[in-house]
Amino acid sequence: MTRRYLALMIAPVSPSNGRTVEQNIDTAKQWYTFLREITADLSITIVCPWLLGILLGDDDSSPKQRERGIVDSETMASRCDFTIAVGVAPALTTGMQREHAACPGSCVNLLKCLPWMTEAIREQIRVAIRSLESPDNQQVIRSAREAVER
Repeated sequence: MTRRYLALMIAPVSPSNGRTVEQNIDTAKQWYTFLREITADLSITIVCPWLLGILLGDDDSSPKQRERGIVDSETMASRCDFTIAVGVAPALTTGMQREHAACPGSCVNLLKCLPWMTEAIREQIRVAIRSLESPDNQQVIRSAREAVER
């Protein structure tokens, strides 16, 4: 079986930069669909547990539910090979920073990228995968995973 990489899509949810939660969710859904399409031939499974939680009724304005969503994403991130940051924010939000920090791999930062940049985006993702495949990085990832599993 071909090795499949696991990538956590991270994106802003809370209102920021003049955008509402609904606008951020709509943008995240578009990115999720777009990333799944352009990575179909790259053996990548893209996950984003917070998006599912929000779509199923979690309330990002509730501190308790927001924290639960971030913790769920951090847990998933610890098992991912890399993160993919998307959205229109100029930088990673605090929640996105926490999610990425829990991931043993690199962050493919696509913030402020546009769909017409498809080939450039695909190349950034390929670079991330190539870096994951290096022997040194594989040892770092194994060590991080072993620490999480203890």
